[in-house]
Amino acid sequence: SVITTISRDHTRLLGSALAEIAGEKAGIIKPGVPVVCGVNQSHALTAIEDVAADRQSPVWRLGRDISLDYDSERHVARISTPARSWPEISVPLPGRHQAANTALAAAAIDVIDDGGASVPQESACAAIAGLAWPVRIETIGHHPTVIVDAAHNWASIQALLETLDSRPPTSGWQQRILIFATSRDKDVDGLLRQLLPRFDTVILTQFQDNPRAVEVETLHRRVRELFDIPVHATGDPASAWHLARRLAGREDLVCVTGSFFIAAEIRELVVDQPQTEPTATR
Repeated sequence: SVITTISRDHTRLLGSALAEIAGEKAGIIKPGVPVVCGVNQSHALTAIEDVAADRQSPVWRLGRDISLDYDSERHVARISTPARSWPEISVPLPGRHQAANTALAAAAIDVIDDGGASVPQESACAAIAGLAWPVRIETIGHHPTVIVDAAHNWASIQALLETLDSRPPTSGWQQRILIFATSRDKDVDGLLRQLLPRFDTVILTQFQDNPRAVEVETLHRRVRELFDIPVHATGDPASAWHLARRLAGREDLVCVTGSFFIAAEIRELVVDQPQTEPTATR
């Protein structure tokens, strides 16, 4: 059983405290089956380890039993587990959190291998190096840079922001434009409090393919109450994208996040229906 991280999400179902959420997530732990764990918050980790101990399931923890040395410039990870050391693994997905996920995957492979199902390291390394994952901090445009990400909880938003901040200073963006939409079961204020201070302009919208979208009027009211930032409200993702194209210069960033649904709908507009390069209005 693999538990990567714990964050506040689906709080009406899972609870609002991390320990509560961790206890629910620990429901995947089976009696006697090893657990690979990347959780580092103390209360959440205690909840998971209590369940594992009750079910006599050994736990391999990232940072204790699993070591990770990540070279962010070369995008390679050096990993060791209680079973063995790994050669350098290329991590094609952006962000230090993806290197941590890679370490957990390597540990899970070692657990499986120890159980008698042989998984050659060479095959695993090749598979990881060839991995592509849409809407996971995915760059889908240049000049301006366009990034779509499915972040929709505290931990994934933090990972997105840390990855954006890791960009070399010499290649920074002149302006950061956020396109944001999310679902009603998310911590809307919590997400906005993380995101808004890191952007110059926000374009609010609501996705069309799922009825759980927060109405754009509600988002607009929340943004106005939380921060003094230039804000635009649009009724659908296509309008949001066309507005972003008008606002963005060649050296700017357009970042789309808040939900799988908004990331997917904007991605379809950009990738499947490519348009001419936007012209800056300033």
